[in-house]
Amino acid sequence: MANPPKWALFFLKKTCSEEFLDELEGDLMELYERDIMKFGIRKARRRFMTRALFSPRWYRLPFFQYFQSSAMWKNHFKMAYRHAFRHKLSSAINLSGLILGIAAVFYIGLFIKDQLSFDKMHLEGEHIYRVLRSNPVNDKKTVVTSSQHGQSLSETFPFISVCRFGNDPVKMGDKHPLLIDEFYWADSTFFDFFSFKMIQGNPETCLKELNSLVITRSLSEQLFGTATSLDKVLKVKVYDGDQEYQMRISGVIEDPPKNSHIQFRALGAMANAEELYSKLIKSWGFSWLRTYIKVPENRLPEIKAALPDLMADRLGPEMGRTNSMAFQAFYDIHLHSRGIQRSSTAGDIRFLYIFGAIGLLILFISISNYINLTTARASMRAKEVSVRKVLGTKKLGIIRQFIIESVVLTGCAGIAAVLLMMLSITRLNAFLELDLSYYDLSPGDWLFIFLSIIALGIITGLLPSISIAKLNFFSKGNSAIQFKTGLNTLTRKMFLGFQYLITLVLVASALIVFQQYSYLKNFDLGFDTSQLMHIPVNDRFLQKKLHVIQKELAQLPGILGVTTTSEDLPSEHNNTWGLNWADSLEERTSNIEIVGVDKNYFELTGIDFVSGRNFTSDFAIDSAGSVIINEKAQNIIGLGELEGQYINIGGRNRKVIGVVKDHHNTSLHSQIRPIAFFIFPPGTRVSPDNILIKLEVEQLSGLTTEIEKIWKKFTADPLTFNFVDEAFSEAYQRERRFSKLVSCFTVIAIIISLIGLFGLISFTTQSKIKELSIRRILGATDFNLMKVLGWEFISVYFVAIVIAVPLTFYLMQAWLANYAYRIQLNGQYLFLSAIICFSISMIVLFYHLQKTTRQNPGEVLSTE
Repeated sequence: MANPPKWALFFLKKTCSEEFLDELEGDLMELYERDIMKFGIRKARRRFMTRALFSPRWYRLPFFQYFQSSAMWKNHFKMAYRHAFRHKLSSAINLSGLILGIAAVFYIGLFIKDQLSFDKMHLEGEHIYRVLRSNPVNDKKTVVTSSQHGQSLSETFPFISVCRFGNDPVKMGDKHPLLIDEFYWADSTFFDFFSFKMIQGNPETCLKELNSLVITRSLSEQLFGTATSLDKVLKVKVYDGDQEYQMRISGVIEDPPKNSHIQFRALGAMANAEELYSKLIKSWGFSWLRTYIKVPENRLPEIKAALPDLMADRLGPEMGRTNSMAFQAFYDIHLHSRGIQRSSTAGDIRFLYIFGAIGLLILFISISNYINLTTARASMRAKEVSVRKVLGTKKLGIIRQFIIESVVLTGCAGIAAVLLMMLSITRLNAFLELDLSYYDLSPGDWLFIFLSIIALGIITGLLPSISIAKLNFFSKGNSAIQFKTGLNTLTRKMFLGFQYLITLVLVASALIVFQQYSYLKNFDLGFDTSQLMHIPVNDRFLQKKLHVIQKELAQLPGILGVTTTSEDLPSEHNNTWGLNWADSLEERTSNIEIVGVDKNYFELTGIDFVSGRNFTSDFAIDSAGSVIINEKAQNIIGLGELEGQYINIGGRNRKVIGVVKDHHNTSLHSQIRPIAFFIFPPGTRVSPDNILIKLEVEQLSGLTTEIEKIWKKFTADPLTFNFVDEAFSEAYQRERRFSKLVSCFTVIAIIISLIGLFGLISFTTQSKIKELSIRRILGATDFNLMKVLGWEFISVYFVAIVIAVPLTFYLMQAWLANYAYRIQLNGQYLFLSAIICFSISMIVLFYHLQKTTRQNPGEVLSTE
């Protein structure tokens, strides 16, 4: 008879104690013999291996003798239970601090996990790179590229594959058309790059043919009432190209998950876009696409090395010097796109580092509370420990007892913390503007949380247990009193100092972060954003009627003015042209942002002129040959007064008729850029396609209805609008969320510190109650008693301040350096945080002092 696998027998011997091994091995061999007769040797061997691997039981483990003394372990847990209920206040303080600390870390962990999970569903992401248009001279990068960027890469490097997609707002449907802003023209390689789940259709061919359309499940259900809409024909009106197509649905996919930076509702074949924009796609300046490349391993350096020659060959030596490409790793896009223009991702790796550090600091405060209170109360258990030693308990047994108590308490706190987060996560998400869920946690994550709580209990109980166990309470030099006032005092002061330090830094940082957000939100932008309504006009046909719509809107009572512009506010600067001028030395070149406006624009927005004049009503006088520039552009050119002079913009000489003051038409994340303002006729890409209306706030509700009536006279599209001041505030959503997160967890840190401080002062008061009573009898004032009771805390506090001031200044100065416009750090934030923390400490001290002074000194001393 063939023997079973040797390694399976070896596994049995290593995982089963001797008293069970013979019986277990005999049973498995008997089953093995039966299986040979029934299934044959190969299947019998497999079944034997399976049974062997699943045979271990906790009571059969060879090292189970360590756990055999069940009475001892029962006693440990019983003592932990009794001690917790005997000292309810101390246990409640420890439990409260741990619950809040673990709950805060749990939520921060969910946030970090959510941010790190972005784009991980795309299977080949490690070989994908996003192509960025870059300027090697000033190291500026932007996400948008032209068709030529991807085409030149694929032609020069045949070993790479390219995927491009570009946004175009469209209207879909016949009877009840839907405005779809999240529509993209995409290359046929799209689903070869990105692992979105296809419900219907062939991912390899669904975007190859002209008029092919891929839609998401939610859009399919919205349009047709079902997720299965393959081969149905849908009318698609492209606003920008002013064209209508009958497009066939060649694929239906699941909606992109929330943790993908690529979000869309529909994809159209790139072949349509190449036909639609045939006159523009050959231009390197027509930048509207996101371009991605898939590169074989270790070939990217080869591409980077060839870029200078490639760009010089395609654009010429001069343009090639300031125009190049950069490559961003796909998995880095969400968290490492700070400073890249036109990047829509809201993630930032700095926030993860900051919140991870805050979580660890909060957890450290919770652990400090536990260690402080446990070591402080150690003397009260001196008799218990002494009796245990007399009865023969070794140091390891005492350490084990205190660690079990810590693990039990931490386990209860962990369970309570998880339940607390489950109950409050919805409200926290709403307040912090997040969308986190514990449903996203895998079984492995829950196992990690469980093991982490156990490890936390062991770590938390280790230091106090060792400190207590190694003392000889019967020796002359190691009395309980000496233990209380000597050995663990330094430990308590150290942990208390760290608590104060962390709290001071967090409070000061929260104040500075909030002040920076308020500074950005209330910054003087150089023009008036109040009472400005913005209406986007995507339809090219409707743009030709803007002057008529503008006149009708201006006649409504309660409207103070109407203007049109090619840029939303805050602007994304969708159009950049070349700027050329000649000084006494040489020909100069730069880039300038192009904005189409009408003559009412500067008056309505309150932008003042430095010199020159505004546009006139006569288009023949102020056509595209006239230009108004801002001070930034004038300073770059540097030729003094430019009024009446000619500069070359976009390859054509333009006459400068005016210079306006610099103003921030973008968010304060970037510096003011050089801008050129033109009057363009309808139908071009820089024609005005946004309406700005100055309203009287008192008549807002009625005006909105009247504006919609006029809008419906010209189009069946729904009226969409927003307010410019709110749009600018929304541009600082990341700062607002960051401020809320820091403030929220700072409050939690203060509460945990307050809980620990309350417990420590309570213990100190009880330990000095006789001393305080004697001093009261001898005539000590409340101030004298406060000094006796609080000197230890106050001295530690001032040491923490000395360390916290330079540390906070250094950390926040580094954080503020990332902003183009920022507040100036001064001592007021640090002083205010110090006052807040000191006031809290004094209130707690005063509470316990008043509680003590209400007791009769005679009754206190009669117990001596």
